[in-house]
Amino acid sequence: MKPIAYEIISISLALIIFGIIVYVGIKTDILRESIPNVDVKDRMYSLGRFQFWIWTLIICPVFVLYWGYSPGHSIDLNTTAVILLGSPAGVAVT
Repeated sequence: MKPIAYEIISISLALIIFGIIVYVGIKTDILRESIPNVDVKDRMYSLGRFQFWIWTLIICPVFVLYWGYSPGHSIDLNTTAVILLGSPAGVAVT
């Protein structure tokens, strides 16, 4: 494939990934606290889950764009991205 094809594919994938992440965050109750025996609409939003959602919303499409614009390089997450995703993931798990 030509390099321009990688760019077009990466832009398309980044937009699709961005849209899916936004849709899941807005249309589901994944950003709310998990409290048993409480109605979904009465539960508060979780700051840790929201932070994890925002960093996922930023890092995943940028990662795909990096793949498309530099096809010759090895694809790996840098330590900053791992830290930004790992901290909220640890908070969400605990």
